[in-house]
Amino acid sequence: MANRLSENPAVNVLLLEAGPADNNEPWIQIPFFAGQGVGSSLDWNLQTVPQTYLDGRTRALPQGRVLGGGTVL
Repeated sequence: MANRLSENPAVNVLLLEAGPADNNEPWIQIPFFAGQGVGSSLDWNLQTVPQTYLDGRTRALPQGRVLGGGTVL
């Protein structure tokens, strides 16, 4: 969205993202390893509340804490 908004020269865009750069880890660069970043230092490591229909278990909620956000994960 920021890219599209910045196409208009009359608009100033500030994009803020939390976290470090990804440093070209193989699990980011190679499509075969997609999903390997979940639970890593580049993930916020969020969990859902316990789910009734999962016998009280929680689920991971992957959210990227890296430049590029969840797309990196």
